[in-house]
Amino acid sequence: MALPRCHRLRQRDRFPALYRGGRKLSTPSLLLRWLPQAEIESVNESRFAIVISLKVHKRAVRRNRLRRRLQAALLRLRDRLRPGFDGLLTVKPGLDLDTSTSQFLQELEDLLTRAEIIHGRQ
Repeated sequence: MALPRCHRLRQRDRFPALYRGGRKLSTPSLLLRWLPQAEIESVNESRFAIVISLKVHKRAVRRNRLRRRLQAALLRLRDRLRPGFDGLLTVKPGLDLDTSTSQFLQELEDLLTRAEIIHGRQ
């Protein structure tokens, strides 16, 4: 199941700001860039985009499967997300494509906890 529309970062003009001025944290297979949302925006929900380059896998089917698995992991954590953040999740090359969703969930939860975007561990 995909992320709800309110949790998706769709504004292309926000991406350069995340690349330029976003704070960064990483794990062996994921990189998170995040920024607080601008005060101009009246959006309360935290929003995320997932980037998977051709370097991860040349086949779109495999990249899309990874994207869906990351979205599923984010979906499980959405009740614990603090409002007011924009995030960009980048999958690093060399990721084992057969990594289980529970491992993605654990790695993503660790990353978001360190970034203080979610409320503590469950």
